[in-house]
Amino acid sequence: MKNFTAKIFIVIALSFVFACQKRIEVSEQTPVDIPNVVVIAADSALEMQQGILSYQKKLFSGFVVEKYKNNQIASKNGYFNGKLEGKQEKWYPDGNKMEVRFYKENRKTGKHKDDIPIETHREWYANGQLYSLANYDKEGQPEGTQKTWFQSGKIKSNYVIKNGRRFGFFGAKGCMGENEKKATGLTFEKK
Repeated sequence: MKNFTAKIFIVIALSFVFACQKRIEVSEQTPVDIPNVVVIAADSALEMQQGILSYQKKLFSGFVVEKYKNNQIASKNGYFNGKLEGKQEKWYPDGNKMEVRFYKENRKTGKHKDDIPIETHREWYANGQLYSLANYDKEGQPEGTQKTWFQSGKIKSNYVIKNGRRFGFFGAKGCMGENEKKATGLTFEKK
């Protein structure tokens, strides 16, 4: 019976240890609660020194908003203790979304690693039409599907990068130059 009780005690103790470790991991990823303070980017009391933003000589926590002449919001950037934090957004003058990025203590997070793009990235024209879709590997090198469109929505380029080589349609020209064709042993007959 003592052996059984000891085993139960060990299981319960280990459960608490693993539960506490999990909570620590989650709390490190919990976003910072940025105060709902909004300052216009043109405010002369804002001061940026070495990547740290101050407002009225104090580290700034809140949102900095920049506007177009038509009063449409151009960008909204969150700060906590003077550093970029959380969701950063940009819009075109007509209100269509241009860009969304995420930061943690002045560093891009999510689909960036040490400010290098990773995973899937998208860019849009001012009219809301998708301009490009690009994929990157964990080193920030293009890898996988790559596409671009004209402003009309017609496909401009559509190709795949695999191990540093491009395959597919890239504008009006073929993807492989003469040197690459020779290196791979590919030949194309003209008809």
